[in-house]
This record gives sequence, C-alpha cells and structure tokens, in this order.
Amino acid sequence: MEPNQEGLANGEGQEPGDEAQPPIDEAQPPKATLRSRQSVAARVLVACEHGEPNDVVTLPYGAARAAVSAGRVDPDSDAVAYALSLKQ
Repeated sequence: MEPNQEGLANGEGQEPGDEAQPPIDEAQPPKATLRSRQSVAARVLVACEHGEPNDVVTLPYGAARAAVSAGRVDPDSDAVAYALSLKQ
C-alpha cells in the first residue's frame, strides 16, 4: 500500500462526515409487493375470465397470484402503465 493510502485505510486524513453512507436504496422503504396489498392492478395478457388482452383489471390478491402463475395477467407497474397508454 502506498503511504498516503495507508493513512486513509486507518481512518487518518478523513473529514468529519466522510464515513461510508449506505446506498440510497437501503434508505428507501421497500416497494409494495404483490403479497402486501389487498387488491392488485394488473394488465391482462390473454383473453380469459379477467378480460381481453391489454385490459387493466383490479383483482383480489389470491386471484391475482393465481392469474400471474397461469400467465394470464402481469401486475408490474410498467405493464399496467403501458396498457393504460393504449386506451388513450
């Protein structure tokens, strides 16, 4: 290690407040997940009991989970926004 780097490794030469800060992502609250909500907005991917492709529907958590597993809906916020943009 070079002499000036060794001092920094030992904490010398640092200004107050130079301590390592956690990444911003760790400071933010976690995003809501499918499991944490009572109802879920989702984009319909295929014609099914929930609607036609590109419809946006609101489903109870259990129904949304089953529909996601079956590949019928996509609850991702970008997918919902895309489907809403098609309706304009």
